[in-house]
Amino acid sequence: FVGSYEASRKPTRYLELVTCDHIVSLSMMALTGATNAFVLKDLLTTLKVFCPMASKDLWDTVTAIRYFQGAHNIVLMYSDNAGEIIRACAELKILHESSRPGVPQSNANIERTNLDILEGTRTTLMHAGFPECFWAFAAPHYCFNDNTDHLDIHGNPLPDGRPWFRAKGSESKVQRLPFGCAVLFFPSPTKTADKPAKWEGTAIAGVVAGYKMKPGYTWEGEYYVGSLSEMITVNLQDDVKEFSN
Repeated sequence: FVGSYEASRKPTRYLELVTCDHIVSLSMMALTGATNAFVLKDLLTTLKVFCPMASKDLWDTVTAIRYFQGAHNIVLMYSDNAGEIIRACAELKILHESSRPGVPQSNANIERTNLDILEGTRTTLMHAGFPECFWAFAAPHYCFNDNTDHLDIHGNPLPDGRPWFRAKGSESKVQRLPFGCAVLFFPSPTKTADKPAKWEGTAIAGVVAGYKMKPGYTWEGEYYVGSLSEMITVNLQDDVKEFSN
């Protein structure tokens, strides 16, 4: 009946109830080689993550779930009847509950989340002027910025606070940056190609490509940045890596 899902499931803490779904047959292979993705969402805090994957098989699914939960444990996973998810939950000793076959409304929460991520990622790429093959960087970036935002889609303050704060118990100290924005950064010592010349400054020009997250979906102050010298070597045509499944 209408509202039965919400009425029967009232999580009281982070990771007590998580829903998930695969996004498959993406039209463009990412620069990383990913062709699929796995989306997880904590239903108490609404924190969501997007995990690009080379496939939707068992071990890629297990890896994505481990990355999300980190050292903690998901209590109950709610999803469709995908065999990879059911087996992954069994492998990780997570209770699994299936949505009702043939009733898409019973899995509507994660479906709406998938749609939000797809639309948000398209907007992110268009604003940055980047082609579709950067989706494996743009989608996680969009999710993190949304998780750390204190406003809803109408510009009103979220009554329960940011999803990040509700999940982690503290505010993120991240400097939220637009995807693809220009920055000056200090290159890694191992990147000899990006070392400045003798009379150049110690920082070099680059573009932001996301936030480097740790297992357990934590952030320790690291960003993904591509130097301009790297960017000019990338084929940015939209049809560079067509993928069909």
